[in-house]
Amino acid sequence: MANGYRIIYSHYFIALGMCLSFVGCVDTKDDPSGKVLCSQEPESIFVSAADVDLELRTNPDGSVFTGIGVQALRGCEELGGPLAAMNWWTMRDSETGEAYNNAVGPLVFELGAKVIFSETDNTVLVQPETELADGSPWVQETLTMPLYPSAEAFAQMITSKEWLTVGGYKLNETKGVDYDFVFQKCFYGCEVIQASQGFLTAPMGPMWVHHLNATQTEVRDAIEPLRLALEEGSWGRLYFVGYSWALPVGKNDDGGETQFTRNGFWNDATFLISVPEGMDYQKILDLPAYKAFLNIASNNTIVVFE
Repeated sequence: MANGYRIIYSHYFIALGMCLSFVGCVDTKDDPSGKVLCSQEPESIFVSAADVDLELRTNPDGSVFTGIGVQALRGCEELGGPLAAMNWWTMRDSETGEAYNNAVGPLVFELGAKVIFSETDNTVLVQPETELADGSPWVQETLTMPLYPSAEAFAQMITSKEWLTVGGYKLNETKGVDYDFVFQKCFYGCEVIQASQGFLTAPMGPMWVHHLNATQTEVRDAIEPLRLALEEGSWGRLYFVGYSWALPVGKNDDGGETQFTRNGFWNDATFLISVPEGMDYQKILDLPAYKAFLNIASNNTIVVFE
């Protein structure tokens, strides 16, 4: 069975080739002139898997998985500090998903990570511009966001015998169009999340999730107006804001690197808002601060998990 997981795991890396042209790939460190200031190569870290059994690391093509790195999406941006792993995905087999979560949950906990949010099934308020090949909106059913204390912590988990043995549970039933992943740098909320005494940190009640494309400056400038507008009208509480920052990179003994793509959906940022039960969601969309931000951002996708 472990061999089956290994093959799926390897196929997962092979299928997810890195893109360099989508909006999320360009350097979004802005200055007033709009020029890109950085020419440095993106920072990366690497953790070896050499101590793990060879059987678990041998790919179908005969190459051997040697380890995993985490690579920044842009130059001049440090990987230090916590990173939120944005898993936006649909699991076709619930039993498979449950098995994966039961196996990987303890690994995440042992790393000292916190779960920002994890929930399945949502109501779509704003459809994304991005579509699947059949023309349907690119909306997944599940959002899972663990906050890892560091890029190294995530890489250590992926290169462990425990993860390599069970990692295929989720990947076994997940096609490319069913899974979007990126590490996000915390722009708001992570200090409170890290200070939480519990492993699961999300407040009770509905969670408003907004994925979007915008520059870092536009996202940062929107945070305080949105926070104030929500709190002043008792519409909700801004809980988390993250900006897409890095992706994992698998390495093999033949010198090859297999990098993750962002699939077709792709987003630059994610806003999470804790909203009261029974809220008229249209009233939040009608807030002047929210309308202004929606006009600036693109590919807006808003769902509510209840």
